[in-house]
Amino acid sequence: MSIPPPLQASKWISVQVMVSPSEMRSLLEELGEFTILMTTPAKSPEVSKERFLEIYENYCTQLQKKELPDPAEYRACFSTFWTRSCDAYVQVPVGEMTLCRAVKPVVQLQYHLLGFSPFDKKFRPMVLGKGSMPWGIQFSYPTLFQDRETQQVLKVGTEFPNTFLFQAFRKWVRRYTVPTPFVVDGETINAPVRIGREARQWINVHPQFCEYSIAVREAE
Repeated sequence: MSIPPPLQASKWISVQVMVSPSEMRSLLEELGEFTILMTTPAKSPEVSKERFLEIYENYCTQLQKKELPDPAEYRACFSTFWTRSCDAYVQVPVGEMTLCRAVKPVVQLQYHLLGFSPFDKKFRPMVLGKGSMPWGIQFSYPTLFQDRETQQVLKVGTEFPNTFLFQAFRKWVRRYTVPTPFVVDGETINAPVRIGREARQWINVHPQFCEYSIAVREAE
């Protein structure tokens, strides 16, 4: 079986979140049944929820110890996709490994790095340059995609089970996280990236906050 081309999708809705391990567990429980799949060839491409939580807890523990996580340790697990539908992807043998490739809309995860510019005091999500700060995970879902058979560009609607998965994710995010209120030179700047209530209690030990003289305002 030849490897199909990547899913052609556009106009993604992206949400960047930094939450505590227990908040991440709450999210997974809220979402119910779904499968976590790696996007790179692996002997066992499916990642159990417990394994995902274990790796995420290690990531948060490093931050709490004022240590910078090594992206190489976490990228494979964090750069996965989540799906409620088994027909949203295909499995292709690659040597002794298996590659899972999305062919219909899925919830796409990415290891997230947050950029901060001291010149204009702006925070920018998904900045891969030097000095970017580890900030949880980016979750994305497309609003348009190209049908593999007809080549037509279609709107992503409720006929796709993963639409409901992403809607449930966004509902949880609105309920349990807030836009991050950073403090820069005494001024509060609400960044679009979000933070969980529990993560907010310890995030100021982030190893790069001192470097930029920034902090997250404590909850009142």
